[in-house]
Formats: sequence, structure tokens, C-alpha cells
Amino acid sequence: MKKILLILVLQFIYISVFAQNNIPNDDKIENDAKYTEDVNNDIKDIKDTEDTKKDDQDTKNIEIKTGNYFLKDGILKAHNRKDIRLDGEIVYFIETDNKIYYILKQKPKDKKDKDNFSAGAVFFENNENVQVAIPFDFNLEKMKKLLFTSQYCYLLMEHVSGDEKILYRINLTTNENATISSVIDIASHQDDIVIVERRAASVYVNFKDNRIPVAIKKNIEFKQILNDGIAIVSNNEYNEIADFLRQKNIYSYYATAAPVLPDKYNLIIEIVDDVPNLTKGKEDDMLYYKIFLNGKEAGRTDTNIAGLKFEYTLLCEPDKHHIVKIERWKLDKVNGEYKRENNIMQPEPVKLFVPFDRLMKIAVNYDGKKYTTKEFPVVEW
Repeated sequence: MKKILLILVLQFIYISVFAQNNIPNDDKIENDAKYTEDVNNDIKDIKDTEDTKKDDQDTKNIEIKTGNYFLKDGILKAHNRKDIRLDGEIVYFIETDNKIYYILKQKPKDKKDKDNFSAGAVFFENNENVQVAIPFDFNLEKMKKLLFTSQYCYLLMEHVSGDEKILYRINLTTNENATISSVIDIASHQDDIVIVERRAASVYVNFKDNRIPVAIKKNIEFKQILNDGIAIVSNNEYNEIADFLRQKNIYSYYATAAPVLPDKYNLIIEIVDDVPNLTKGKEDDMLYYKIFLNGKEAGRTDTNIAGLKFEYTLLCEPDKHHIVKIERWKLDKVNGEYKRENNIMQPEPVKLFVPFDRLMKIAVNYDGKKYTTKEFPVVEW
């Protein structure tokens, strides 16, 4: 500012001294005009420099999330778009190609009450702003993901148990909400979402309740969703590519390992009776398991003592889904015959997709009360 005042004073002195000669002079008029233009340019340059410094200082501590917008004082600002100002303080946002998701905090009427939070989305194509109140005790630090469809708002919130999270689904019209537990990650696909979820000991990519088993068990997340229904999931060491529209596991690869190729069979069924206190009256229980493939009996395992591993292999038609049913048969020591155990002692059927050039495995564990089933491709390190 001092520089601007100094230049203005010099300009005034110049005009006062040299303008005493009132006789018109073309050269003088031209020189005066040029000098005035130069002074104005100098003033503009100084203003621009000071404005730039001020902007730099104001935005020094602003975290720019992505794209064109940045957050400042609860307002979304952009250099090439209109500011987004809402009735409250925007505390979080993420920008995609054609929309912005945000979390809005509003002060309650009664200061004793907690802050109110809303989730919203701004769609650039039609300049529409969709907003819904969050109907539960919200903690921004525990939020892992925010997504919108035309009907719902989805909030993925951190949970105390490992990498599993709770997914809240809020109806945009009625504000009714539902929760889905054991969710690991979510991603958008057109006007719907795709989920990575845990069921018992297995992990699946789930789209509209159609599940594809994946081998990754921990730290899994979506890396990319392609428009033709291809999901890439990873834990940064192991990667899998799944076609969730056609319910197929297409390919999997490790950074340090490779999938085992099938030879005479492409499916291994492994069953273990991991029953506690097996030696107390159970050490001579004799078992075998019948295997059914797509409703037809395919064979049976060898007879073995409870507590040991049972294994059976199958050659299934590749690039298709198959339903595998396992039946537990136990020796009746009184009659000396093998009898099928009651239904409560039987594992649930497994629906499995068997890809081309892939050796798959179903691992079943029985702890005396329930069965735990895992499905995954076999890899070698």
C-alpha cells in the first residue's frame, strides 16, 4: 500500500510541475498519457502481487481434497466454479467427475444439545442438491465412506472389530435407515452399490445379493470399478478381478505368488473335524462325507477317524456356477452301520463359481457346534 501511495504522489508532482505550460503539445500529451498508463500498470501489478500474497496466506492451511473445490470456513470454494454455501458448516467433502458428496454440521437451537449432521450430494449436471439428516449419533472420525444413489444415502462407519464396518442405508424420501453389518468396503456402480462383505470366515464381493467368493481375508478394499461390472479388489499384495454382473471370479494374482493351474481336477473339498476334547469318548468315532454336485451324488471321502482331515476332488465344468452339498455320515456303533447325521449336524450347501484355469478349494471346519466354510483359489508361493 505504501508503494501505491508513493507512486500516486510522484504522479501528482509530475503533473503539477510539467502541466504549467498550457500550450497544447502533441508530444507532451502523448508522453503524459504513456506515463499515466505506466503508473496505472505499476499500481495494478502491486495490487495483484499483494492479493496473491494474501490469498496464499489465507489458503496456506486449507486441505484440498480433490478436483476443483477446496474447503474454507465451512464453504466449498473453487477458482473456476461457483462457491457452494449451505445452511451450516461443511466439514467433509469428496469430489468426483460430476458430483460432490459432503457432510454438513448445524448448530442445535438448544446449546445443550449435540450438533446436527446431514449428508448430501451436489450433482453438477442438473445443479441439484440432495440432503438428508443423519438419524444416528454421528462421529465424523469414524466415517470411512459416503455414497449416494437416487434412492439412498450410504454411510460406512468404523466398527470396533477389525476391518469389518457397519453400513448405514438412509432412505432419501422417508429418512428411514437400515444397517448392514460385517461390511468391509463399498463402491458405486451406476445407480447402485457393490459391497465387500464377510460371512462367517469367507469374504465376498456382493452385488444385489449375488456373491462371489474372494481369497483375500484381511485389509481388502476396492481398487477400481469398471462400467461393465468388473471389480478389482486388493490388499496391496494380492489382487482379484471379479465380474459381479455375471457372478464370475475372473483372475487373481499375488505380487509374490501365482494361482495353481488345474490338471485332473479343478475343485478340492477339504473337511476337518476340529472338535474340542475329542479324546473324551470321541476318539474312535468313524466318519465319511458324501459329496453332491448340482443335486447328483458325485462320490464320497474315505472313511476316517473324527479329528483327521477328509478330502475329495472334483472336475467341474469351468466358467460355471456349481452347487456343492456335503453330507456327514457317522458309524452307529450299536448297529454297526453308517447313518446320515441329523440336519443340524450337516453343513450348508455352497454355491461356487469355478473359473477357467483356476484350482478352487472349499475348506470346511466343524467345531462340534457349527460349520465354518471358506472358498478360495489355490495359490503357490
